[in-house]
Amino acid sequence: MKKDWTEFQKKYRLENSLYNFVIKPGVFESSVAVFFIVGIPSIFIIGEKFSTILSFVFSILTYFVLKNEEKKFNKELDKYLEDD
Repeated sequence: MKKDWTEFQKKYRLENSLYNFVIKPGVFESSVAVFFIVGIPSIFIIGEKFSTILSFVFSILTYFVLKNEEKKFNKELDKYLEDD
């Protein structure tokens, strides 16, 4: 009997809320959103040059964290589907 991976995905999304950023907007889109969310307010607070660097760093960190979450999900899904 084949297992339904959508049920696993629902359960995984409820247990790991960070994975929702991978599914809904995507890894790259979330990184771009963090770039603007951090960058725009920090321009007014600390200045233009440093805020660009700061938002770029947070954007890169977001990309790597979400890429790691995607890898963890794929590994768990493979393990779930293997247990047939």
